Amino acid sequence: MNMRYILSLGGLSVLLVAQASATTWSFDLQPKANQPGYGYSAAGGSVNRIQSTFNTSTQRFRYEVNMGNSDKGTLPDGFWLAMNDGPNPKGIPNELAIMYFDTGVTNDGKAKLTTYAYNGQNGNSSYFDGKPDAGTQAPDKILSSLTNTSWINELTVRNEANGTRTMVIDINAALVNAHKPKYGDSSQWEGVQFDNKVGIWFHQVDGLSASYGNDGFLTNFSFSSQGWVDGENLNAVPEPATMTILALAAMARRRKKQQA
Repeated sequence: MNMRYILSLGGLSVLLVAQASATTWSFDLQPKANQPGYGYSAAGGSVNRIQSTFNTSTQRFRYEVNMGNSDKGTLPDGFWLAMNDGPNPKGIPNELAIMYFDTGVTNDGKAKLTTYAYNGQNGNSSYFDGKPDAGTQAPDKILSSLTNTSWINELTVRNEANGTRTMVIDINAALVNAHKPKYGDSSQWEGVQFDNKVGIWFHQVDGLSASYGNDGFLTNFSFSSQGWVDGENLNAVPEPATMTILALAAMARRRKKQQA
């Protein structure tokens, strides 16, 4: 159901069309050890803050993480990530997307993102093994930033003045969420999305060695150490479209009073 609003700001009409059910959910976490709801290890780099948003209408997904040094005294080189709407993603095969982020610091300096269907294994094997069954099955490849940039809004690696490193993924997740999985029941496919609850399976890595095939997907993703933030049913906060409408209305009222 669409709602149409026209607000007049001193002769300037602002037309805002918003879908009533559309919401941007915001997830913000500053991990600490021994907290309820998630596990945390800083072995692959300390995690200072995770900020993520997902818009249920546009399906824009953004993930920003700021990290400090690993146990070896160096900054993380990348991570893998799966997120959903509540349960811990660990152990759930063929329903979620897993993203591998490579800063490029140890190779060509170019940030890279590849996505696959998560095989449910406790490890970084989804890029070469598509199922949790015994043996190695063909991976379920979804998208690579090396061969398709249409889904990428931003991939950023930023070394901050305080010695930390910020990594940003900003994507059009609609293409990921529309994927038809190679294995399992396609009706159970979620991709990457969340609402008022968040399940997260995030592993930051140090000493990353990554290589890619001609198709843009990983042929190697090895590392010297890893840490993690693995949690379930963590809270996200809605940022509804009506907040924009209320803000515009408040501006209109203030301007009307100034003109009176």
